[in-house]
Amino acid sequence: MSSSDGGHSHLHVALLPSSGMGHLLPFLRLAASLIRQQRQVTLITTHPIVSIAESQLISRFLFAFPQVTEQKFTLLPLDPLTVNSNDPFALQWETILTTKLCLPNYILFTSSARMFSLFAYFPSIAASVYDDGSFQFGDEIRIPGLDSPIPMSSLPAALLDSSSLLARNFSDNSQSIRNVNGVLINSFEGLEKQSLGMLNGGEVMKELPPLFPVGPFCH
Repeated sequence: MSSSDGGHSHLHVALLPSSGMGHLLPFLRLAASLIRQQRQVTLITTHPIVSIAESQLISRFLFAFPQVTEQKFTLLPLDPLTVNSNDPFALQWETILTTKLCLPNYILFTSSARMFSLFAYFPSIAASVYDDGSFQFGDEIRIPGLDSPIPMSSLPAALLDSSSLLARNFSDNSQSIRNVNGVLINSFEGLEKQSLGMLNGGEVMKELPPLFPVGPFCH
């Protein structure tokens, strides 16, 4: 993300969505919103694209918004002997380019602020593990600053297994969240005022980057 000294009139935003329709759709809706605000948008697309559905959606979006610049990025062949991550997508992103280029780096969290509370606090509650590999969460998870706990029954089974790819990625990504300049949340204050206030007030966890509600993303 960059802008000229004259203010935000020349704001240029580069968007790099992760794989999966659940990530791609919110990113494209954010891009459309930025375009309506007269911002310059570059969409970085990784190749090969994971699915036909994603490829078709990107093509339709670029046709509808010809002012968007597409920057194709071809993934390098994977060498399992040299990587240090279990994430099949993150394996390709070991260098943080925005840091090297001195550009502000934001993430788009496509779920709710309440879910982000769990995401941010997850490493703290995932420290205790039973012999069978399951986390010692009990029947519910209590997160500082939130009035109501999160019932275990509302979480996917893979997230409760410390050996699963989902649980490892969830924890690893959470620990790196402090390295970004801010988090865009697919929510709005009228829906999650308490969660957003607690997160930005440092009650859930200290040293979190600022959160900006930019949702909801609608058609």
